Amino acid sequence: MDWKDFLGQLGEDSEEVKHRLELKQKLEDLRLRLSDISEAVKDAEIVEAIQVQFKLVSGSDFLDETAWLMDALSFTRAPVPSHMIQEVWQDFQKAHDLPYLSLSDYPILEGMANWYFEHRQDPGRDETAMVLRSLALYEYLLAHVHGHESDSEYEHLFSGIGPRVVDLYCELRMYDRAKFYIQLLVMERKSDRLSEEDYLEVMKAYELLLIKERGGASTTVEKELHKINRLCWDTISARDRRINVVEQEKADLLDKLARGANPALFVEVTKRLSGEFGLVWEKLHADTRRFLEIADVFTQEPFVNSWPGGGATCAYLALKSELLHRFSPCLRGSLSEALKKVRGDPIKLLLTFGNDKRRLLTQEERKAIKSAVRSGFSDRFELTEHVRSVIELLKTHKDNAQHPEGGYPYRIEHFAIFHQKIWASGWLRGFLACDL
Repeated sequence: MDWKDFLGQLGEDSEEVKHRLELKQKLEDLRLRLSDISEAVKDAEIVEAIQVQFKLVSGSDFLDETAWLMDALSFTRAPVPSHMIQEVWQDFQKAHDLPYLSLSDYPILEGMANWYFEHRQDPGRDETAMVLRSLALYEYLLAHVHGHESDSEYEHLFSGIGPRVVDLYCELRMYDRAKFYIQLLVMERKSDRLSEEDYLEVMKAYELLLIKERGGASTTVEKELHKINRLCWDTISARDRRINVVEQEKADLLDKLARGANPALFVEVTKRLSGEFGLVWEKLHADTRRFLEIADVFTQEPFVNSWPGGGATCAYLALKSELLHRFSPCLRGSLSEALKKVRGDPIKLLLTFGNDKRRLLTQEERKAIKSAVRSGFSDRFELTEHVRSVIELLKTHKDNAQHPEGGYPYRIEHFAIFHQKIWASGWLRGFLACDL
């Protein structure tokens, strides 16, 4: 199936498609004006164009393919005095009569700040100046976040941005400001808005900060802090590895028990799936086909009643298996490093690529992911908001089925949502069949 056809099956509105084409043309017109007489284009128009670009590509990498917009913005060439980091973007907005970017525009502000960070080492750029510009936008955004940390819409912002801000201030040797944010991040952890992994990264940064600030050998306290950080990190890594192993072992056990209980049903399911996928079926990886068979069986009685979460778990493993298989020709360098950051799970990698709240991925890693996905699926691949949201929904169902962690057990009513939105809708089949 062609990627365009797959998106069409998701029900994209023709008016929406027309609107997107108009926005793309608007950007192209501005690009031509900039290449002709750049001085005639005001900063306000460029910021408006950045807003348009975000509407077209509403992900954390929305500026990756339109660097010309950020290069054209005069702020990219303006000096940022280190003692004015907290005020400089606000002043720039007023001085150039820019469209006001508020808290609701946080993805745009965060994307611009990240762009300066990612491009700080580009040839011909002043690395320190680029870091200062990045911090100026982060500071402006975090000032607006203050007081909204617990709001459901913004609760991830400080915990997502804070660790990056700490690293940048440490890079500039502005240790007092870094320690200020570390203290706030400790409070975020106490409020359960900062993950264990991110908290440990912050504590490791604090450990290095103390050593650099003093410029001497580690004290006894710092050595103990290092031991605690190392122990906690090893514990988390071991837990995640064990969860992956248990998921696989459970699926294998389910396969064995279900095939033994009703081998005829598996024959029927395999025949039906083969017919639904057509020629694509044999092109899927063997493990993908096996997990799809188990998932299908666990959408039917009596198996769905014995474990309602079986369908979601095995559907997730099928998608994971196929992504790993299709990524394998590119699995080296930046892609390999990116995969390590999400414990080897390509589904988490796609979700992080689409919405990198923790800023885990470098620019090179994002390019490697995009290249691998387009190589494995389609040259026209776009991780649209709808596609990302369905993958996120599948992951949520799998997590809830596997790890209730004190919550409600995964029941038949939860399965009904998975069945309607992911399995019966044909979404997973359409995604896996793309360009095979």
